[in-house]
Amino acid sequence: MFGKLRKLAGKTAQFLMPDFYETDRTLENPCRGWYRMYTWNIDTEPDREQLSWCSAFSLIFIFVDISGYREKELSDEALSNLKSLMEIMRRLHRDIILRFAYDTEGNGLKNEPSDFGLVLSHIDSVSRLLSVYDKNIFVFQGLFVGSWGEMHLSKFVDADRQAQLTNALRRYLPYTFLATRRPYYYRSLYRRVDADHRTGLFDDGIFGSKDDLGTFGSESKNRMGWGRPWSKPEEIEFIAQLAEYAPIGGEILVLGCLGGAYLVGKRRKEERQ
Repeated sequence: MFGKLRKLAGKTAQFLMPDFYETDRTLENPCRGWYRMYTWNIDTEPDREQLSWCSAFSLIFIFVDISGYREKELSDEALSNLKSLMEIMRRLHRDIILRFAYDTEGNGLKNEPSDFGLVLSHIDSVSRLLSVYDKNIFVFQGLFVGSWGEMHLSKFVDADRQAQLTNALRRYLPYTFLATRRPYYYRSLYRRVDADHRTGLFDDGIFGSKDDLGTFGSESKNRMGWGRPWSKPEEIEFIAQLAEYAPIGGEILVLGCLGGAYLVGKRRKEERQ
């Protein structure tokens, strides 16, 4: 909407009153709202029945388990399965939140590869294949590493390695929205809040604890500096600035229930191209 309106700048636009009517049809808002999760091991063929059930919402969160490849390259069969999955998603006309993970147990340090070069190689293989489906991918969460692929409890989340992983993804997915787990991960990658308009956040501990399971800190930004967590009010202000450019979302934990949602800021997906 905003991009299309900007194109009309300097021209006379005529507003046409829409014809409103009552309906019980489910309204599908693209690239936002609640989503359903599809957990899938890359060594198996996609489950079309489950994918059909998940596609009731306009967003589908696909959690790709690549735990079988901690010490080896992705097989041709695994990549073929991934291609089949993306073809199904393209035919369903659904937007995808995508995350790859070596760990599904909450023990990233143990389960992620020991060789950092192998992670880079996996990202290269996956992003090369996914480049054909760029328009179907709404957000690519994380950088493969850490517990559940959430970038914590990992030996590869220092600023230098995060930058290498991000650059590897960007090589074939230059327009796809990326998302880091915590605000200070973003700050570790970039030197200012508006440095990359294609990177947002996914908070996978919303309401899970006082600090959203590590999303927020307790000290002020003046004391902690750019690359460490700030107090909750300061982090929320920082997140609000990111939301001007990129999607902000995550998983909500309330009384043992799990749900997920995404919001789109002032700039819509089509404007990234």
